[in-house]
Amino acid sequence: MNIQLRELSERDPEIISNAFKQQGWEKPLDLYVRYSDEQKRGERVSIVAEVDGDFAGYVNVLWSSYYPSFREIGIPEINDLNVLMKYRRLGIGSKLMDKAEEIIKERSDFAGIGVGLFTDYGNAQILYAKRGYIPDGRGIHNGQEYLEYGDVAAINDDLTLYLTKKLNKREMCIKNITEEQAEQFWRIRLESLRVSPEAFGISYEDSVGTPISEVMKKIKNEHDEYILGAFTEDDQIVGIAGFRKGRGMKFKHKGMVWGVYVTPEYRGKGIGKSLMVDILNREKESEELKQINLSVITVNRSAVELYKRLGFESYGVEKHALEYMGEVYDEEHMTYFYK
Repeated sequence: MNIQLRELSERDPEIISNAFKQQGWEKPLDLYVRYSDEQKRGERVSIVAEVDGDFAGYVNVLWSSYYPSFREIGIPEINDLNVLMKYRRLGIGSKLMDKAEEIIKERSDFAGIGVGLFTDYGNAQILYAKRGYIPDGRGIHNGQEYLEYGDVAAINDDLTLYLTKKLNKREMCIKNITEEQAEQFWRIRLESLRVSPEAFGISYEDSVGTPISEVMKKIKNEHDEYILGAFTEDDQIVGIAGFRKGRGMKFKHKGMVWGVYVTPEYRGKGIGKSLMVDILNREKESEELKQINLSVITVNRSAVELYKRLGFESYGVEKHALEYMGEVYDEEHMTYFYK
């Protein structure tokens, strides 16, 4: 499954309107024509998500928000995030939010978003809270005004709580590595094999001659197989972690983490933990996945203790699991069970 993001094109309005109509939602064609026109005028950016070339969802960045408080102080708004029901639980909403925040960072240190108050918006409320959005402190807005104590209002889509997030430009960004970043990924992967040769099942010597075309084939960007990167402000990869789900009927209930590495000058900043937490949170949404396994050499006590703090349990130690340059290393096998 290949998930791609791109800007809205002129052919999209009809495709999007029809896609929502097929799932029983009335999303008028004129709405997306307006989005396209406003994007051309530089008033918004509309990002479309596709799965294997088919429309799956979209999000907007409004440079001048409809919400008065955001508009007055110049906070861009992430607006009208929608994912087709058949493509939910694949992390598409998170990818769209990542992209929207990246776009906003170019102009603003803050992003704003509104969320409805009743249960239909429950998943969105949870997603925004996990991403660090907090209420702006102004209370409930009904599209015209703020509600005050004693006001009576119908519970509908107009009742909105607005949230903001500080987009720290020096903050590490955790996101999927793409084929276009293959050369940068491979540099840090080879660095990991050279700097910590005892920690990985493959060697630098066996890997250094791999053509970049072969590396690109190894980079998957799917919900059940991907490589995460920890990116600095200037988009340099300083940490990596791979995940893949088991294949076939008997193994689809478990996944595996591999290749966790943080470049030495960025250690001690919680990057390894952030990579692992991102994987655990993503896979929590999977209905099939019951556990995630990993292996770590026993002499790497900091890694072993990190995994234990995250909830991994040891289920055995393999003696002499790896041998390199005359030295042998034991490997601890660990698993994380979803409750």
